Amino acid sequence: MRKVFLGVAAALIVAGGVAVALRGRGAQWSTSNPQALAHFRDGLEASMKYYRAEARRCFAKAAEADPSFLVAKAFLLDHLDPRGDREGAAALRGELEKASVEALPPRERFIVERVLAATARDHAQMRTLTEAFLARYPDDPFGLFFSGQDAVLSGDLGTAKRAFERLVDIAPNWVMAYNHLGYIAMAEGKLDDAERMFATYRFIAPDQANPHDSLGELLLLTGRLDEAEREFELAIQARLDFQPSYENLIRLEALRGNHAGVEAALFRARESGAVPEEILTRLGCWARGWLAARDGDWHGVADLAEHQCSNALPLALALRAALFTGRRALETQTAERLAKYREAAAGAAAGKRELEAIVHELEGIRAAWEGELERAAELFRSAAAAGSFWGFARGFQKLCALSAQAKALQQLGRPGDAAAVTAALRAVNPLAHEMLGKATDLPSPPPS
Repeated sequence: MRKVFLGVAAALIVAGGVAVALRGRGAQWSTSNPQALAHFRDGLEASMKYYRAEARRCFAKAAEADPSFLVAKAFLLDHLDPRGDREGAAALRGELEKASVEALPPRERFIVERVLAATARDHAQMRTLTEAFLARYPDDPFGLFFSGQDAVLSGDLGTAKRAFERLVDIAPNWVMAYNHLGYIAMAEGKLDDAERMFATYRFIAPDQANPHDSLGELLLLTGRLDEAEREFELAIQARLDFQPSYENLIRLEALRGNHAGVEAALFRARESGAVPEEILTRLGCWARGWLAARDGDWHGVADLAEHQCSNALPLALALRAALFTGRRALETQTAERLAKYREAAAGAAAGKRELEAIVHELEGIRAAWEGELERAAELFRSAAAAGSFWGFARGFQKLCALSAQAKALQQLGRPGDAAAVTAALRAVNPLAHEMLGKATDLPSPPPS
């Protein structure tokens, strides 16, 4: 869930397709090795709880105990981070591609083939495999879960909702379904329904970290920061190495405008060992850049973009900083990054609307700088319409687009329209203007 630069946007798109964790205690699996089976089931349990590092270790042990257990290797591949272990992921993928899957039980063959399609980002093949499997086994929980994931990727939230609701009906302990239903409600703008679903998830799995983190993410987006902090702390109490909550505590302190709190949260996350250094670097750039931007310190933002946060600062911040400060080299760099976003949005097979929302917001910033406020207001409206409240990152971007739209309308002398947009913004987060500060201000045209 994390935030908006090209690499992360791409990672979010892929994660929706293959990041699956499945309990399956009653399922029959093809290995005859009791040790491999025990490790495999432990991996499914850990992955169901979003404990990916633990799941990865378990699947690796299962594959080691029974090298012929292909579905264990498929789940291991799914849980590898190709950025951190490119060689290992490539080798495992190559091994699975060469393996014969014809003799596997139907479910295991389906999972192996789908994971291969997902790691290749072949979304059409993912859907084809899932539809064919569900046609034969319409109540298989694995098929239903993947079907819901496919629908989320394509933006068909109604189909996704039906798949996850059916999954809850036939497998009430499949807790990941509750998590997805909560995020679907968020994406639909039904924030009260989302809160109830996350509360149900927390009630069903009170000893797990993710229910607290998901609820905390909703509370963070809606400005209930103290309540969000409590949920993130409870998540860490449940699981000391739960990476998402350490990340969310950094975001929370940035939204509070707490410089010292951001540094303390970054230090704590680093000391925990739960957050990879690459992610900490990007989060530190986002948080420090956001703190400077909300205070209107655009030279401070530009300094970050030009030095320690080159290509790591969110592009909306870097672009505003370049235009506010007139730094030509930074403006050129942001234009090149914007071109990559446009290319990604044009060719996206999944997550297209999210990428379009980013592009519209960035083009709106440039339009305002060029003095085209009517066009800027329309672009910000389009950015908000293409965005969604699915999680903090996308939801926060949508809030920023609404804030910028309101400011453009105000500058156009349309206070009634600006007030209507502001009301929509405050309906989601009553503290939005205080939290955003000057970070969504519009750069003025350069002197002629």
